[in-house]
Amino acid sequence: MSPLIPLGLLLAGTAVLLVSLSPRFPYAGGSAAITAALACLATLVLGWRLPVQAELSAWGQVGLLRNNLQLSVDGAAWLPALATTMMCLAALLTGLARPGGQRLAPRAASLLLTFAGLAALFADNLVTLVMAWAGLDFIYFLTLILLARGEGVQPQAALHLTFNSLGTLFALAAALLVSRERVDLTLHAAITAPGSALLMTLAAVFRLGLFPLHLGLPVEANIRQGLGLLLRLIPAAVALMAVARLAAFGFAEGLRPWLTAFGVAALLVGSAQLWSSPEPRQGLTFVVIAQSGLALLVGLWGGAQALSGVIAQTLTLLLGSALVFLANGYDELRPWASVLPGLGVAILAGVPATVGFVGLNVLYSRLLDPGHWALWLALAGVVVAQAVLVGGLLRAVAWPGDPIEGGAPGLAGYVTGLALLGVFGVLPGVAVEQFGGIMGVAHAGVLGLEAAPNWIALGVSLAAALAGAGLWRFETVVRGRTESAAQFVTALLRLDWLYRLAWGAVRVVDRLMFHLAGVLEGEGALLWALVVALAVMLLFRG
Repeated sequence: MSPLIPLGLLLAGTAVLLVSLSPRFPYAGGSAAITAALACLATLVLGWRLPVQAELSAWGQVGLLRNNLQLSVDGAAWLPALATTMMCLAALLTGLARPGGQRLAPRAASLLLTFAGLAALFADNLVTLVMAWAGLDFIYFLTLILLARGEGVQPQAALHLTFNSLGTLFALAAALLVSRERVDLTLHAAITAPGSALLMTLAAVFRLGLFPLHLGLPVEANIRQGLGLLLRLIPAAVALMAVARLAAFGFAEGLRPWLTAFGVAALLVGSAQLWSSPEPRQGLTFVVIAQSGLALLVGLWGGAQALSGVIAQTLTLLLGSALVFLANGYDELRPWASVLPGLGVAILAGVPATVGFVGLNVLYSRLLDPGHWALWLALAGVVVAQAVLVGGLLRAVAWPGDPIEGGAPGLAGYVTGLALLGVFGVLPGVAVEQFGGIMGVAHAGVLGLEAAPNWIALGVSLAAALAGAGLWRFETVVRGRTESAAQFVTALLRLDWLYRLAWGAVRVVDRLMFHLAGVLEGEGALLWALVVALAVMLLFRG
């Protein structure tokens, strides 16, 4: 079994939809869903043959490209890839329950984004990784520009492309640095060498949109629900894979305090913005910000289980967010339809027997070290942010939405898509030892509850989830007492003012350079005459 098979299926499905850009093609939804299902099945089968590799090129020793383009799938790449294909399938299936016609372009873009995401997740060396990242950025940019609507779409797309391109350039610089000493540009070589490890860390931070770089993430783009979810979650999954690879070998000690502070800040900012959002159903970007910070903390302090912890948090973000934000919202005629989105909240909250608890168990049990007060402070920030995040997610689930349309086929597709995500979100939390076996790390005990710190982590996780439920239940009281302070803190932490100030400084420098160029080109003859006269005067006075 080759990793090229799911990639080929997604590319072929995209080509079929693009060729069929015509009102006469009545089976766009079905063909796109079948393509995603086949790709998901092919990715699932890969799990029985790990690790697997595939070579895309044989460049040999040609110039700087001394490494072949190669794909490699191990347990750490397979699980996020399976979640990505399943998320694409769920987006297409739930789309059958929403109005909008054939939607050929959005469905083709969904398949193409999934293709680019899988290629980036499977990248085996730095050359392949840089090209996959660049391809994903290009597809993302075109999708956002061509298919999204809204006043701030173009600046958001440009800012996102800028940050991601900087991350790609950092990875390219790491490749050039490694190539001075080694022929093989493997990720292991880049991460273990001090100079290139710093560059790869910066690459991951920029692509992750970690605080204070989170303004590059799209917030206000008006786009189809399923495609919008993929636009936000697939780049996050790719960035978190880079964090996971870094976590497997450990971050530099000098970077740990700074990255910890930024991780906690991202978690607090994302949670606060989701809670303060007037439209919680549009708050997926804030969840990405919060959970990305949480995943970084797991990678920083997870120890021997850091890699498996980051992968668990990646699955938590993908599956939990998809369950919440692919749902149509609360429907009074079908209240039972909120059960699966509620499961998504439980996954993101880290409730035991879900994949969310696997990552939080790793983090909490390490932050409970009695000898480090700074870790206790970070733990307090994480617990508070998790409680606020749960409250915001419950608001999103209970927010009135659109009814499920499409008749029996639409309802069947809607329930099937969400149910697939729910099952995958529970399995790693129940079968913890099997999950650890895939990752090559021991997770012993029932539900990962092996020792006293794990039981304390269980209590902390449940306390944060219950506190979030209390916030949601008594929202009117809480919001009435904290509205002004929350709005001020949220506006301050978004750093819009800092970016406006920086942009204003750039504009001032641009004007100065423009006028200076005019003077140097002879347009300021009078000014030059005054300067010469002043110089002569000073010379004779001296």
